[in-house]
Amino acid sequence: RESPRTSSMASGPFLVRRTPTRSSAFFVVPRLVSMDDERRSVNSIWSDRCIDDRNQLWSRHRSGSHPPLVLLHGFTQTGRSWGPIVDLLDDDAELWLPDAPGHGSSSASHLGIGDYSDLLAEMLPPAVYVGYSMGGRTALHVATRHPDAVLGLVLIGAPSSSFHHQTS
Repeated sequence: RESPRTSSMASGPFLVRRTPTRSSAFFVVPRLVSMDDERRSVNSIWSDRCIDDRNQLWSRHRSGSHPPLVLLHGFTQTGRSWGPIVDLLDDDAELWLPDAPGHGSSSASHLGIGDYSDLLAEMLPPAVYVGYSMGGRTALHVATRHPDAVLGLVLIGAPSSSFHHQTS
């Protein structure tokens, strides 16, 4: 509910709020996305791809002309968990939403984080990696083990205090 001191207008997936202050600040916040919108956006324009036949690792993929983004989910989630974020991105962004080993469509529960990060770097094009929680740790492993595969790195709530990378 808005106070008499704020006003809002819808602009695509964003809600732009203006709060009259000395600086006339504008706040841009994501508009809430319904589950129906999430299902429609994640299912209608995507293809399922097996990125590693031997280990049965699967990813949702959307082609685009911008540099690829790899969105890595947290523990007990799947690539589809990124649905509300995907709706906020440009329609022409190339996106990869892999299911981590033992999650979603990926079996391969025997793979550790090191092997999984090696496979991502080998099977996907160089990309900006965005990881949430467990996905952030995976993205960090990809970046340290395969720096040429990572164009950028975004870590969200990713534990790194016990992260130790050894080089050979």
